[in-house]
Amino acid sequence: MGSALVAAGGNRALGKLGYEDDEPDMSYPFAAARGASEKVCLEFAKQGVRASVVRLPPTTHGPGVSGFMGPFVNVALEKGVSAYVGDGKNHWCAAHRDDAARLYRLAIEKAEAGSIFHAVAEEGVTVKDIATEVGKQLNIPILSISPEKVPEHFGWFQFGAMADNTASSARTKEVLGWNLTGPTVLEDIEAVVDFVKSHSGQW
Repeated sequence: MGSALVAAGGNRALGKLGYEDDEPDMSYPFAAARGASEKVCLEFAKQGVRASVVRLPPTTHGPGVSGFMGPFVNVALEKGVSAYVGDGKNHWCAAHRDDAARLYRLAIEKAEAGSIFHAVAEEGVTVKDIATEVGKQLNIPILSISPEKVPEHFGWFQFGAMADNTASSARTKEVLGWNLTGPTVLEDIEAVVDFVKSHSGQW
């Protein structure tokens, strides 16, 4: 089948459901860098390489921490409260990292040149639900804060606390036969909390 190349991308924080054929996010520097890497990768498809992109959700969770979960839990630990913004109805899509790794393997084995896939197990978990579970695990109050207080409370992570990032992986599952076996993000929070507590001061 020829040489295969798979690049990592990211899902867009659009405030609406994102799909595999959406253009990459170029709205801020970190996202733009990922979007640029997607385009570079897919250019190789024109040279006979089976180049494809796997877009990872902001909460690609598992042993240790990945993406948004570590900073979010660390802020709760430092502030002594687990906070969400407003009504907390903004969402993060999520996947366990073992499921994401399996998708990379499937892309290497089966993807057609120029394909884009979403490593999304959960289309959107509300930040309020995540904050609630974090608060329970840390045994601290759970509260809503106003948008005006977000910079003070979350610091550099304010963009993550306010992100509304949902994405579909229906086409990915259909094309590659990707099946999910890992725990949900809410089921994994206890392990994330334990890791962050044991690495306090390293954020």
